[in-house]
Amino acid sequence: MLMDDRSFFPKPTRSWLCRRARSASQLRQSVCRRPNWCIIPKHPGKLSVGPIPAIRAHWHVAGAVGASSTMRSWETFMASHINLEPAPRFDGKPHRRVIEAGPLQLLPRSVRTPDTAFIDVLKTRRSGVGGPLGINDLSALLWHSTGLRSRVPGRFGVPAESRNCPSGGGLHPIKLLVLPLGDGISGYYDDRHHGVGPVQTIALAANRESISKILGHGHGTTIQFAADKALLDACYDNAGSILWRDAGALVATMCLVATALGITSCPIGRVGDDIVAATGVMEGFVGAGAVHFGVAK
Repeated sequence: MLMDDRSFFPKPTRSWLCRRARSASQLRQSVCRRPNWCIIPKHPGKLSVGPIPAIRAHWHVAGAVGASSTMRSWETFMASHINLEPAPRFDGKPHRRVIEAGPLQLLPRSVRTPDTAFIDVLKTRRSGVGGPLGINDLSALLWHSTGLRSRVPGRFGVPAESRNCPSGGGLHPIKLLVLPLGDGISGYYDDRHHGVGPVQTIALAANRESISKILGHGHGTTIQFAADKALLDACYDNAGSILWRDAGALVATMCLVATALGITSCPIGRVGDDIVAATGVMEGFVGAGAVHFGVAK
């Protein structure tokens, strides 16, 4: 193995890597077992390997990483990941967490339904920010994004739900937090009653600071995702990728619904564990991303 920067790796480490890395696959497996290390592709035939970029940005391993004829192509190497395959389990005794934190403020039940062709929605969807979101727009956005069609006995021992947004196993582990940047209704969304319950104001302040840093914007409403990870873990081994697929599906659904309603949407590059914890009512839930909404200017 050839290294452009041999001074960084101590000799025992270089020897260990040389012995282990007989193919790109083995290199990935070897390095990924070392805490805080990663492999970064530079271009076909050349990889970077070493501690995470926050510690050091460039370590080059030349294309002689393995002369084996079984070495996979660079494209195949790039397509691999280290997430373990999820598998259903039936001994976890799952249950859904129910949030009971105070009186609900009911949202308007007269929900507008836009007369918009789906293909037109796909063609016009864009990420962007807008002005403050009114209560009628918020009501329509939440209703159409999370609408419950049916609830039937599920194979994991908890009911399987059919909603407008897909979810692995029909579990729908993600709850929504309504966090306006200015005045407006705020709290956790109770889809059973189409209302919003109270949360600690510190969560609102934390969200304002986060949106200011990420978007540089001061208007609109953030919908923070909070996932019941224990529910997923009770139904699947290696459930991590299920959680993120559910979150991605919900992001897409909400952004498309927003477009149909004439509402701006912008997915946020954060997880939001701190904001979920700050609500004071989401014990056992973890952050799973967020989307910011507003009224088109």
